[in-house]
Amino acid sequence: MKRDYLGNKLLKKVAKTARKEAVKNANTACWVYNHQDKLPEKVKDLRKF
Repeated sequence: MKRDYLGNKLLKKVAKTARKEAVKNANTACWVYNHQDKLPEKVKDLRKF
């Protein structure tokens, strides 16, 4: 029983971290998309949406 509890706690933590990362990446992508005119040329070349 105790082992299951620890496993669940760990899984929740991992899921939370993964979600945070995903949100951060999504926010970055949105920012890049909305500020394309302000980006340096090098970054514009790297991105090919």
